[in-house]
Amino acid sequence: MKRVFLLLGWLVLLSPGIAFAQGKRTAKFADAELIARVDALNDSAFYSREPGMKRDYATEAESLALKAHYKKGLADSHVRLGQAFLAVDDWKTAEQYLRMALTERTRLGNKPDIASGYNELGRLFKAQERYDTAIVMYRQGLAAMKDQPPHVNSVALNTHLGHLYRLVGKFELARQYLEAAMHLIPYLIVHPPADYTAAELELRLCAARLDMAEFLQSTLHRYPAAKDSLLKCLSTYKSLQDRVSEAKCLLLLGNNAYGTRALDSARSYYDRGIAMGETIHKGDLYTLYRNRGRIYLEQGFFQKAFSDFQTSLTGFEQNRLFQHAAEVRAEIGDFYYEQASADSAVIYYKMGLEQGIADPLKKGKVLYFLSDILYQSGKDQESQEYAKAYVELQQRLKADQLQLAFSELNMQFLDKNRLLRRLNEYDKQTQRRYALLSLGIMTLFLLLALLFARVQRQKRRLAERDAENARQQEALAHQQTELARRNEQIALGEKLDLLKDRELETSYARLEGQDEMQKKIGKELHEGVSTMLSIVKLNLAPVDEVLDKLPTDKQEIYAKANRLLDQACEEVRRISHELSSAVLTKFGLQPQLEALRDAITGSGKLQVELATHDLHERLDYKTELNIYRMVQELVHNTIKHAGAQNLSIQVNRFGDEINIMVEDDGKGFDAEAIKQKPGTGMQNLAARVHDLGGQMQIDTRIGHGTTIAIDIPLPRENVT
Repeated sequence: MKRVFLLLGWLVLLSPGIAFAQGKRTAKFADAELIARVDALNDSAFYSREPGMKRDYATEAESLALKAHYKKGLADSHVRLGQAFLAVDDWKTAEQYLRMALTERTRLGNKPDIASGYNELGRLFKAQERYDTAIVMYRQGLAAMKDQPPHVNSVALNTHLGHLYRLVGKFELARQYLEAAMHLIPYLIVHPPADYTAAELELRLCAARLDMAEFLQSTLHRYPAAKDSLLKCLSTYKSLQDRVSEAKCLLLLGNNAYGTRALDSARSYYDRGIAMGETIHKGDLYTLYRNRGRIYLEQGFFQKAFSDFQTSLTGFEQNRLFQHAAEVRAEIGDFYYEQASADSAVIYYKMGLEQGIADPLKKGKVLYFLSDILYQSGKDQESQEYAKAYVELQQRLKADQLQLAFSELNMQFLDKNRLLRRLNEYDKQTQRRYALLSLGIMTLFLLLALLFARVQRQKRRLAERDAENARQQEALAHQQTELARRNEQIALGEKLDLLKDRELETSYARLEGQDEMQKKIGKELHEGVSTMLSIVKLNLAPVDEVLDKLPTDKQEIYAKANRLLDQACEEVRRISHELSSAVLTKFGLQPQLEALRDAITGSGKLQVELATHDLHERLDYKTELNIYRMVQELVHNTIKHAGAQNLSIQVNRFGDEINIMVEDDGKGFDAEAIKQKPGTGMQNLAARVHDLGGQMQIDTRIGHGTTIAIDIPLPRENVT
C-alpha cells in the first residue's frame, strides 16, 4: 500500500512537466504548419497572373509570417505584393514593398535573395522609364552575386541589363551582358538550383532566351536564329499557360517577320497577341497595336492604321508610358507623310520629339524626315536646324549604332520610293480619266488644239530649262553658304568646348587649393592654438592647489574661466579635425562617410541610410577626398533645398569604377533649369567629377524626389 501511495505522488509531481513538454511539441508543430502555409501562399502568388489574386495570396502570407515570426516568408510576401502593385501600375506602393523586402533580405544575408530584391527594383524603375536608376539597381544585384556560384538570378540580372543597354543605344554593353547570361544557361540546365522547381527554372531560362532573341533580330539582324529561339519559348509559355510571356513572344515574332518583310505573317502574329486582350502586359498590348498599325500603313489600309495608332497612343498615355507615346506620335507623322499631308506630319513629328524619344536611332529617323519635309515645303532655315540636330546626333553614335541607323534609313528610303511610285500611278490614272472626259471636245478643235499644244509645250520646255538652271545655281550658292556656316559653327563649338573644359579645370584648381588651405589651417589649429591652450591649462594647475584660500566669488570666476578654457580646447580640436579631414586621412573613406552619417542623424534633421560595397581597401588620398567632398556637397544640397525626410547614400566599388548614388524623398527640382543656370555647389560638383574623368546623371521630377548617380573611373594604381 505504501508503494502505491509513493507511485501516485510521483505521478502528481511529474504531470506538469509532461504537460509542458507536450504543449511545447504542439507549438513547434503549429509553427511548422504556419511556415509551410506561408511558403505555399507565396508560391501561389508567384504563379498567379491575375494581380488581384496575387495581392490576396501575398497579403495572407504576410499576416501569417508576422504571426509565426517567419522573416524569410515575410520578405517573400513583400516581394509578391510589390509585383502585384507593379502589375496595376501603382508604382509608389510597389516601390515601398520592394524596398521593405530588400531591407529584410539584406538583414537575413542570403546573397541570391538580395540579388533578386535588386532585380525587382530594377524592373520597377524600367517600367517607369527611369532607365539610369534601373541600371544601377541591376548592377548592384550583380555585385551581390560576385562571389557566388552560377545562379538563376545572375541570368535574370545580366539579361535585364543587356536589354536596358540596348534600349539606350549602348549595343556593345548590351551584347556583353546578354552573352554572359547565355553562358550561364548550360550550367544551370545540368546543375539546377535546389531552391527552384523545374517550371520556375524553365520560366527564368526562357526569359533570358527571349531577351537574347530580341537583341539578335533588333540589333544584329540575325532573324532566323532569333525566330528559332522565339518559337521554342512560345511553345514553353503555352504549356505553362503564361499568357503575359506568350504575348511578348508573339510581339517579337511579329517584329521578326516584319524585319524579313513578311508583312502578312507579321500581322498574323500581332492579331494573335491583340486577341489576348487585357490578360497581357499593357505595354506589350499597346505596342502590338502600334506595330500592327505600321503594317496596315505599308499595305495601304490607312483607316485601320490610323485607328490602331490612336488606340496605342491613348493606351500609352493613360498608363504614363510617355516615351512609348512619343514613338507612336512619330508613327502618326509617318502616316501623314504617306498621305502627303506635310503640315500634319510636321506637327506630329515635332510633338514626338518634344515628348521625348529615348531610342537614338528612332529619334534620328524623325529628325531626318522632319528636315526633309520642311525642305520640300520651302522652309529652308527651319529645315537646316533639324538637319544640324540630326548630324549632331549621328556624331554621338558609335560605329555599330551608325550601321544600324543607316540600315533603318535605307528601309525608310525604300518606303519613300514606294510612296513616290504610288503617287505617280495615281497621277497617271487621273490623267487618263481627264483624257477620256475631254475626248469629244478635243475632236472638234483637234487642229487648233494640236497647234496650241505645240506652242505651249515649247514655251514650257524653255521656261523649265531656265528655271532648272536658276535652281541649280541657287542650290550651288546655298550649299557653299551652308558649308561655310557649318565650318564656322564647328569651329565655334570646338572653342566653346575648350573654354568649358578650361573653366572646369580652373574651378577644380580653386577647389583643390581650398582643400589644401583647409588642411593647412586645421594643422595650424591643432599644432599651434591647441598646444598653446594646453600650456595655459597646465600653467593654471597650481591655482587649483590654493583655490580654497580664495574668496567664494573668485573661486566661481576661476571655475567658469576653467570651463570656458576646456570648451575652447574641445572646439579647436573639432574644427581642426573637420578642416583637415582627420578621419579620412587616418582611417579612409568608409569611416569618414560613417562619421558624416552619424553627424546628420544625430542632428535630427533627417534619417540617413548608408550602404557601401568593396571599400575595405584604401584609395589614394586625392580620390578619397574628392569622393567625400562630392557626397558632402550632395548631402548639403539635400538638407538645404530638398525638404526631405529620408536620405540614402550609396558608395560602391565595382572593379575599376566607383559608383556614388545619393537619393532623397524630397520635393525634387527642374533638372533642365539647373543645367542652364547651375549654382556654386553644382559647379563645384561638376568640376570634381570632370577632374576625375567621371560622369554624372540626375534623375528628378518636381514632387518626386531626387536621385543623383556619379560614375568615377579609378586611377590605375587603385585597381587591383
